[in-house]
Amino acid sequence: MHSKKLKQDINRRSFMKEACILAGGAALLGATVGSAVGAEIPRYTPIPSRWDDEVDIVIIGSGGAAAASAISAHEGGIKKILILEKAPFSGGASAISGGAMAASNSKLHLQEKNGIKDSEKLHYEDTIKAGEYKGHPELVKKLCYEAPNTINWMVDLGFEFRDKLMRLGGHSVPRGYNFVGSGPGMMRTAKKLLKEREITILLEHRVVDILRDGPRKGRVKGVKVDHRGKELNIKAKKAVIMAAGGFSANIAMRMKHDPTLNEKLGNTSTKYVTGDGIVMGKSIMSDTVDMDYIQSIPRSTPRGKLGKVAVETFWKIGQGAIDVNKKGKRFVNSLAKRAVESSFILKQEKPIFVIYDEKLKSKAGALSDDEYLKAIKRGRIIQGSTIEDLAKKAGINASALVGTIDEYNSYVDSGKDPVFGRPVLKVKIDKSPFYAIPSWTAVHYTMGGLVINTRTQVKDILDNIIPGFYAVGEVTGGVHGTCRLGSNALSEIWTFGRTAGKMAAAEKSWV
Repeated sequence: MHSKKLKQDINRRSFMKEACILAGGAALLGATVGSAVGAEIPRYTPIPSRWDDEVDIVIIGSGGAAAASAISAHEGGIKKILILEKAPFSGGASAISGGAMAASNSKLHLQEKNGIKDSEKLHYEDTIKAGEYKGHPELVKKLCYEAPNTINWMVDLGFEFRDKLMRLGGHSVPRGYNFVGSGPGMMRTAKKLLKEREITILLEHRVVDILRDGPRKGRVKGVKVDHRGKELNIKAKKAVIMAAGGFSANIAMRMKHDPTLNEKLGNTSTKYVTGDGIVMGKSIMSDTVDMDYIQSIPRSTPRGKLGKVAVETFWKIGQGAIDVNKKGKRFVNSLAKRAVESSFILKQEKPIFVIYDEKLKSKAGALSDDEYLKAIKRGRIIQGSTIEDLAKKAGINASALVGTIDEYNSYVDSGKDPVFGRPVLKVKIDKSPFYAIPSWTAVHYTMGGLVINTRTQVKDILDNIIPGFYAVGEVTGGVHGTCRLGSNALSEIWTFGRTAGKMAAAEKSWV
């Protein structure tokens, strides 16, 4: 009797949800496509009567997630793979990233060589905690437990990593593997691998619709593309992989989910990261999750962008540098997770400064000596012979900064930071010359997006898998929870991309 009633309750709930979907579907079918920036619910587009081209797999986007998917699919025996990119250049946000990728170990043995004790379990614990336990455990576990093998795969493919690990805020230990040449170097290798495998990338080809048998049922069969005003229908005989990135450049879309993220905040990604993939996914009833979780990054440029000098600040902070405001005071634990750091930065007068000395400058980082000289010459990095001299040049209260440095150095001596609880106090800031890098915060990453499972299959709002449709990277949600740890993004895109390519390659052709 109990089981019968339970079944009736489930059927009733399913009916109500189905009714809501039907109403929503009717609205979708009657809606019109809005502008690329700000639009969130486009119309459903039916299967065309004529196809202009056909391939086995279509991949939307051309960053690391797309490259990982394409290379993996090729390893699965697929030859006809097409990457579509709406921008006039390829590489996406990956090509301007800092190039750090988190993993607890690898065949390079960097943890062992640097005396670091780490594990997949600790990586998982750090990640799930940083996201306030909102990340889907099975997805977080996939990221953390498979990342070491992803590094090994990439080493075998020819990717090169530096011999020092980076520690970013929220990680218990240094575990950031750094690509030689940072993000640009990583994508140069990726493009070389794609070219060797004769995988085509078409630029200025904006996918405007995912073509599915119906708005609510059936498999994905291809995409509709706009190329400089010309419409093309491209058949994907096996699968479509969505790797189009997040929506940090879409001010209207991000303000819908967090009204504080207005036009006054810059965006560290490209202007092309406008949430198109999420919008198109929703048009065929893909579910979304965590859309309200949007991350700002500490220590962008004062104009809200990234670049090698901004990446240098993350190296230096992990090695012992500190953040101070114009008053010459510390205001945050500089190794806190990004959401915490950014919230405190926004309470300061613009800009803040990353302060360190010659000892830290000489350690591993993002900049060569020549790049340092150029950055100092153009004022991007400020150099002073003394703390007072540095403060005067940077516009910081000199006496306060001297007191702050003396106080911080005493914490290094004692091994404890009683004010902000910084967990690692490595070295004193006491060797001339001294350096200050002006910094701020900017919108950096959107944790929300399409719902996927550990096989990267996209799910609809009834929790059903959408046949022939996969998604990877920032276009998806559920992996990071409320806050992504730095260096986890590259682990995610290459790990999940490898899975997506393998899965798509194994699909049966619908033709």
